[in-house]
Amino acid sequence: MLIPVLFIIALAAALIGFAAGLGLWQALLLFVVAYLLANLICVLLAFSTCLLVKDMEKPIEKENPACRLAAVTAFGLVCGYLGVRAKTIGQQLLPQDDKYLVVCNHRSGFDPVVMMYQLRRHKVSFVAKPSVMSLPIIGRVAYGIGCLSIDRENDRNALKTILTAANYLKKGICNICIFPEGTRSRTGEMLPFHAGSFKIAQRAGKPLVIAAMTGTESITKNALRRRTDVVLKIIEVVPADKVKAMNTQELADYSAELISKHIEEGLR
Repeated sequence: MLIPVLFIIALAAALIGFAAGLGLWQALLLFVVAYLLANLICVLLAFSTCLLVKDMEKPIEKENPACRLAAVTAFGLVCGYLGVRAKTIGQQLLPQDDKYLVVCNHRSGFDPVVMMYQLRRHKVSFVAKPSVMSLPIIGRVAYGIGCLSIDRENDRNALKTILTAANYLKKGICNICIFPEGTRSRTGEMLPFHAGSFKIAQRAGKPLVIAAMTGTESITKNALRRRTDVVLKIIEVVPADKVKAMNTQELADYSAELISKHIEEGLR
């Protein structure tokens, strides 16, 4: 939605210039400059929010709305310019009056980009690798919206992240998404799910949202050449009481089987 707005702004500037006496080629040049400048200003304003984020060592007490706007704006531009045509199925299943944990298969580094933009009204944040949170600007914006890093090589630190994520759900700060495979699949075949990921929903006493995504693995190779169709499907919402009644391995196996089945059948 943002790209057409920037286009209209640049077009308006060119038309005003043309009406004021600029030649056709000068008006076209003004359009290009205005369009590039509008994009640059948009990005700079969005990421200037990182200056508002100071202490990244402590868990947040509430999300920073400016950081959320920055992330959604930036991800919307990324999807638009890379030719991503995304569709979300089953969004109406998402709980409206409660926070929840989302688990999804992991096909590409673009998975959180597409999901956050598609579910922008639902304030979804992510549990990511430490390398993502350490990025100079992106890490600060991510921290401001409640994203957390998880070190799967260190059980103690991983448990600390899980408890913090569960606390975010309890406090209603944001919804949390985690990719239980731990890393993206290079072959398209799903990797085994880490059962510990499901402790977030159990500890928080919140519903579990099982989702599947396809198409993001093609974004890089299709970029600037053709559109990439991406489908995000909300498959099922497991109520909090059922989450409590199952152990984490049962939840992991159930989720993996359900996601795999829907991917094989084609998300529709």
